[in-house]
Order: sequence, then C-alpha cells, then structure tokens
Amino acid sequence: MLAVASLALFAIPWTISMFAGQHTFYDVCDMNSKCSKCHADVWGQLDSSQTVLAHKNAANNKNYTTYMSVGGIEYDGSMIYTMDFADGTHNPGDVAYLWDSASGEWEKAVYDGSSFIPTGEFELVSLDIDTDGSVSTDELCGFCHDTLLFGLSGTHTRRTVRVCDDDRCHGNRDCAFNDPDFFDADSSATIVGSDLSGYAHAAFYLSGSNESSPHAAGLPFGHASGNVNGSYISKGYWACLGCHSGAGVDITFEAADTYEHDTDEETPTRYR
Repeated sequence: MLAVASLALFAIPWTISMFAGQHTFYDVCDMNSKCSKCHADVWGQLDSSQTVLAHKNAANNKNYTTYMSVGGIEYDGSMIYTMDFADGTHNPGDVAYLWDSASGEWEKAVYDGSSFIPTGEFELVSLDIDTDGSVSTDELCGFCHDTLLFGLSGTHTRRTVRVCDDDRCHGNRDCAFNDPDFFDADSSATIVGSDLSGYAHAAFYLSGSNESSPHAAGLPFGHASGNVNGSYISKGYWACLGCHSGAGVDITFEAADTYEHDTDEETPTRYR
C-alpha cells in the first residue's frame, strides 16, 4: 500500500497557483527552476516585461542585495550603515559592514565607542544561483520574496512579500532606507528611496497607504516598515502597479445617448 501511495505522488502533476486564487494543473516537470514549477503563469507574465528587466539589473547588484540583507540605511561605497544607526547616533555594539577589497566582500564590523572593529565575518549576497553572470526570471523571485533579504524568517521556503514602496526599494511617505548612491548619476532608476507623498500621483498613493493589503508586514530588522497600515503592508503600492505593471485589461466603451438640443420635448433630467 505504501508503494502504491508513493507511486501516486509521482503521477500527480504539479499544482499551479493562479493570481485569482484558483488552482489548475500543469505538467511543468521539464522546467529547471523552482518557483516556476508552481507559478509558471506568473513566470510567463514577468519574463517579457520591461519593468522586470530593470529589476533583474538591480537584483544582479551584489552590493545592493547585501545592503538589503543586512538592513542597510546608508551606503557610501566603502561602508554600509545598518538599522543600528537609524537614530542618527553611533553606540557601542552597533554593526556596520566595511568593504574588503582583498576578498571582494563586505566584512561585518562592530562599533566599540570610538571605531569600527572588524569581526572576520564576511557577506556578499548573490541571487545569481547558476553563476552565469545574470539574474534570470526564476532567480528574480528571491529579490522580492526571499526572507534572507528582509531580515525575517518564514515558511514556504523562506518566502515573504516585498512591494514597490518598501523602505529599501522605491521609498514611501515615512521611510527611505534605500540610498540612491547605489546607482549611477545617469541611471534610469531615478525614483529610488524617495518620499512618494510629493509626486504627481501622491493622492492615489496616500489614499492606498491608509488601507491594508492582505500581506502581513512583520518587523524586518526589528523595525516597522514605512509602508504599513496596522499589522499589514498597505495598498499604497497599488498606485505603482497602476502605471508600471504589465497587467492587461479588456475595456469596452459604449457610446452614450446624445441630445441635439433641437426640441423642447427632451427629458429635463438629462441636463440636471
């Protein structure tokens, strides 16, 4: 009986989780990825998106992914300051990361009251799992969903939700811990670590910021994020998706009834 049950498990095709919450069954055993085995529909939508291409470039910046994973708040090329310095002061025990050119990695250092003392612990977080020099659509999943980049622990293979207005992504109305110094002066990533309450679509963003999404916020690096509403991530990021996502919408426009103003018998309510 055990042998038959075990064989049945291999005969059942992979389950695909759809956006709307339904499930259908696909045979994706020939795919060499992990997430896309259950989310092939999502993979298909993302793989050809120009917006996702920009995020692949960012995800392939090992300095940036390291910055995210250690809770960075400021980057100056040779040092990453962490959430320990969010109060603007240096206290004994605070942790920063120093660039070590010999190893090509970031070395953890602890402030002793007068200087940073290297610990010999090194970090360089890479999402390029297959080491081909680029981040694929499958590898990109970790950029927004891997708890290792979020200072959290979780289930479902360490998965969480990071959205557009996360503190270390495109900023929000309260916090902006993503330092634009990561990007070149002529980078197209001009709105990074920003106060989104001051932009043209701020009304939409601020309205959504006062509503809760279904995603639990948690306390990344021991601090509440600036894009939360209560215990949940807010819907502020919906304002970003409205213009920058590749979601397709089918709209049918129906012409309204017209009134020629050439008779006194038209219904008065039409003009009220």
